[in-house]
Amino acid sequence: MDVVVEGIARRTERARTLWATLAGTLWQTLWAAVAFLAGIPKEVWIAAAVAAAILTAIYVYRQLKSNRNTEAKK
Repeated sequence: MDVVVEGIARRTERARTLWATLAGTLWQTLWAAVAFLAGIPKEVWIAAAVAAAILTAIYVYRQLKSNRNTEAKK
């Protein structure tokens, strides 16, 4: 029974990381499109998109590291 629960927990963590990556990518795309359509200078919205990409990458890295730490404790 424990093996089944552990397998489900691992899949849940992987799915959460995947959805976080997907949501971050969609958010960056939306932000860039709205900024472009609003007429904000290209340098500003590109800088904001890069900042959002960095923050998303940090979040995903922390999720992956947290998953590895959780698995290592088992």
